Amino acid sequence: MAFVRDLSGNTPKADSDQALAGQYDLQAVVFKGTQHTITLSGTSQQTTKFSRACRAIRIAPRGDCHWEVGLNPVATTSSPHLTTDGVEIIPIAFNDMIALIQGDVNTELVTITEDRS
Repeated sequence: MAFVRDLSGNTPKADSDQALAGQYDLQAVVFKGTQHTITLSGTSQQTTKFSRACRAIRIAPRGDCHWEVGLNPVATTSSPHLTTDGVEIIPIAFNDMIALIQGDVNTELVTITEDRS
């Protein structure tokens, strides 16, 4: 289970003035949707479009990589960086794809899991 910040702009009502700051900012997300595995190289590679039910993706590389999300993304070495064994949770829109490129020569696989909770 992972936690992501609620970016909807909705502010839940607290029962008490002593509610902890940020207590209502987190939502539980269980990543149990389709899993994609990409073997990386020195060129940008895209996934297929994510499903309509998918709200976020979890990226888990086995080495350094760079990523971009969008309708037709291209990852470069200037794209956001994810380090070895790091995990990134990214909100996505309908029809988005993710593009990935190696961050170092030892990176081979990246696992991307869709959230469908």
